[in-house]
Amino acid sequence: MKKKDKEPNVWVTTLKLVLGGAALIGGVGFALWYVAETQDLPDPAKPEATPERSWGIANDNPIRPKR
Repeated sequence: MKKKDKEPNVWVTTLKLVLGGAALIGGVGFALWYVAETQDLPDPAKPEATPERSWGIANDNPIRPKR
């Protein structure tokens, strides 16, 4: 009688890795989709309030004014 190997075949290990990777990628994709669908974000085309002066980095002067 032939002894059975204790290690699984290479194709079984490969199949397990591929299925595990697909499940991981699918789970992350589903989580990202779910978060994107459940967030209540305002419509960027309709600004609610326009500030008088932008607070962003685009209008920051790198040189401080002398007071």
